Amino acid sequence: MTTTDTIETRPDVLYLGNPVLFVTTRSPEGQVNLAPFSSMWTLGDTMVLGVSCGSRTGMNLAAGGDVVVNVAGESLWPAAEAMAESTGLHPDLDTRAVRPDYDPDKFATTGLTEVPSLDVDVPRIAECPMQIEGRVLRETRAQAGHFWIVEAKVLHVHVHSELVDPETARFLPEQWRPLLYTFRHYRAASRTLAVSKRARLAAQSRSSANTVSGSSDRDQLRSHSQMTRAGMPRRA
Repeated sequence: MTTTDTIETRPDVLYLGNPVLFVTTRSPEGQVNLAPFSSMWTLGDTMVLGVSCGSRTGMNLAAGGDVVVNVAGESLWPAAEAMAESTGLHPDLDTRAVRPDYDPDKFATTGLTEVPSLDVDVPRIAECPMQIEGRVLRETRAQAGHFWIVEAKVLHVHVHSELVDPETARFLPEQWRPLLYTFRHYRAASRTLAVSKRARLAAQSRSSANTVSGSSDRDQLRSHSQMTRAGMPRRA
């Protein structure tokens, strides 16, 4: 029986079921850093990230430049836990009271694989089912002063082939299994409950546009796949 009774509480964090993200950035000195995130949302082709000012990733993003947001799948929670225990910030620069272990090569530590990006100067992660290339537009110091609010323009979105219908190039939500971070617990995504009206309208609009233009999503998907295969995975 569903209850409508409430009680006031104050959770330590408000991670309501955010996808776990592995964010890759590069320092002004050229060092690639990899860090787990859960504070991000998107609007149109803009990503908004919240990041601690004292972290290596925060410093890299505040300096502007490129970023890749890699969305982790359910099986990657051990990698998330492993990289959370370390930092790419050199001890001489780390002023935090609690200092994670310094690790200049988290790719080697986690066993994840670097893949060259198309238009940004930081690598993607081959094992992540979705990889979003972006370029920093602006960064704003939050009123609290402890973190940056970073806006980045989405340049390219790469997904594993099993997430796309090869005939229509439609993204397959029923195959989507992101790793979720819920009140500091790793959780798996639930089953699909319903298809929204907006999803149905978007599918109809895409179908009509393809009929008018004579260009199919499948042709566009094939072109993108050929471009992606041009960059072979490499290890850090």
